[in-house]
Amino acid sequence: MVLRRYPSPRGFTVIPIHWSMDEAKASDPQWEINERKKYGREEDWARELEIDFGSHLGALAYPHFKRAVHVVDDIQYFDRMPLVLFCDFNQSPLGWGVGQIIAGWVNVLDEIFREPSTIEGAVGQFREMYPAHKGELQIFGDATTKSFYDTMRLALRGYSAPVRMRVPQGNPRVKDRVNAVDTKLWAQDGKPGIRVAKRCKELIEDFEGVMWRPNEKDLLKSTDQRDPYSRRTHISDAMGYWIAQEFPVSAEKPAGLKPVPRAPLRPGKVLGDVVYRGHTRGER
Repeated sequence: MVLRRYPSPRGFTVIPIHWSMDEAKASDPQWEINERKKYGREEDWARELEIDFGSHLGALAYPHFKRAVHVVDDIQYFDRMPLVLFCDFNQSPLGWGVGQIIAGWVNVLDEIFREPSTIEGAVGQFREMYPAHKGELQIFGDATTKSFYDTMRLALRGYSAPVRMRVPQGNPRVKDRVNAVDTKLWAQDGKPGIRVAKRCKELIEDFEGVMWRPNEKDLLKSTDQRDPYSRRTHISDAMGYWIAQEFPVSAEKPAGLKPVPRAPLRPGKVLGDVVYRGHTRGER
């Protein structure tokens, strides 16, 4: 049963009724199987049958996210392993996340979501959450705001762990960044690679609600704080900068690239011919 409340800008509360509340459909597993076959993409199914308002203007950005698969009650924290702080620097809301990579798994432990906030305030909250970390602290985030990282360095002075800024010279393409996260959510081998602690409510909402614009090249964003969607994209953008750097995936193949043919190797010539004083071995 799905009964979610959606506040509208005019003060109404919308409570959509899901097909699972129809006893005849819910009791027949074949009904869902047959209906899914009618939709070419998971986003279309989510929009039309799962009453996912996150995709009413376009396709979901993270269609592989499944709350039942990726959200867990709690995740073990390792104080001697590298800790990651991934950052988005929008002032209101400001969305940061805390994570670790353990045995190939991307674990999202906590989130910092403040409306409004300063960098110093967010760093202060992080230090209260993890006051005595022993492993390295790695910082990822938006590469277009380099001066903000100087502020972070100052706010992190005297922290218990060494701090390393892992901010590239430039941001990846939006499509590549989102594709990297969605691929890590559910790789081609059919295995999920991301776990999110259930207390990370804003990140979970992002994964379920962030959508593409109709051109599917840019994410839909809203700056109108009266619009509930204005809370979306911030913390998932921040996570994308981290994942795109650690697990890069190209969304599109560069145009014009063609494989270069190579001559077949001959038996006995695996390492190629050896040239000595101008003569090829075998000629002397």
